[in-house]
Amino acid sequence: MQAKIKGESSKDMKNINRLIVLKLISTLGEIKRSEIIEYTNLSKMTATNIAEDLMVRGIITEAENKISLSGAGRRPSLLRLSENSPLVGGIYIGRKSCSVLFSDLSAKVICENKKEYEKVYDAESLIDFVSDLYSETLKGTKRKVLCTGLSVPGPVDSLKGIILAPTNFFGIKDLPIKDILEEKFNSPVTLAHDTACAAEGEHLYGAGKNMDNFLLVHLHHGIGAGIIANGKVFDGAMGIGGELGHISIDLNGEKCECGARGCLEKYANEQNLLKDYNSISKTQARSISLKEVTEKAAKGDKAAIYAAEKFTSYLSAALVSALNFIDTHKVILSYHGVNGILEKMLEKEINSSIFASRYRKIEVIPSAFKGDATIIGAVAAAAEEIFSGKVKITEEW
Repeated sequence: MQAKIKGESSKDMKNINRLIVLKLISTLGEIKRSEIIEYTNLSKMTATNIAEDLMVRGIITEAENKISLSGAGRRPSLLRLSENSPLVGGIYIGRKSCSVLFSDLSAKVICENKKEYEKVYDAESLIDFVSDLYSETLKGTKRKVLCTGLSVPGPVDSLKGIILAPTNFFGIKDLPIKDILEEKFNSPVTLAHDTACAAEGEHLYGAGKNMDNFLLVHLHHGIGAGIIANGKVFDGAMGIGGELGHISIDLNGEKCECGARGCLEKYANEQNLLKDYNSISKTQARSISLKEVTEKAAKGDKAAIYAAEKFTSYLSAALVSALNFIDTHKVILSYHGVNGILEKMLEKEINSSIFASRYRKIEVIPSAFKGDATIIGAVAAAAEEIFSGKVKITEEW
């Protein structure tokens, strides 16, 4: 059992222990009561009382244990979230589309929606678009929504809930979106940089579930990174960190929209991907995406392999610097495409250049959610508000 912190009441500890058990059931799925004791070090009586309390509240339920046991005896029942347990929401506001989903605390999706933008928006009209999509999606369930996570391109001030000034993002600056959406939804909202959310999602539910330290790299309309350090999301003093795409790989390079020169995103982008592909392709493509390149590369297309290798050479130049600084051995790659292609190329590039390569090997693995890590991450950010006790399930909770 957790040691009691000075100043905490027995009621505080009861709530903390409840949340520990709830998080365990939510992230591990169906588990036995004995496993609760094993994972948490709670006493048998405490674990049993908490499980019964959560069942009475309708948050968890018993599931049949289909695992056969040798010899006589009753199979121990398994605990899982109930079909009526409360939900969390997730919103990803991208540069070209918006996604909304509602899930239970295990990230099981109950209903979801995604829409491309219909026009160029300003702050007010974008808020209306997001709110309408949220309301439309919410019609898919009657279950209570406790909190909504909001995932947006950085930079953001996650503490104050403000979108600061992302590049190529409708010209929006200093938008207090958390307060605006909380008033519209009449429920708590938490805001985070999209790649910090993605890292949270992988750590809570995905490929980083059993890792205390890793770097997540998200490739979409830009290039961002999220850091898990000692089991926690590290997003800096305000939530501005993670802008991997704005690490300079050429001090004398082309000027970026952010004001610096030679930023990674000026090299590792779809325009250069197309140029590199067409440079040796027999059929000249008019446009090509990273997803298409990886699909073609997986089939042995030499032009696609060349373009993918050039892309990863740019990406590795920035990542080697980042990895030398933060010293983690795991990189999770999130993108829409064929998993395995870029990971292998990137792992080879990084390990040929990383500092102290004799003593460490960087492993690059695919995201559990491919390119959807940012929206699952929004759900994870909301779930963490519950698990941390910042948002309560009920007033009596």
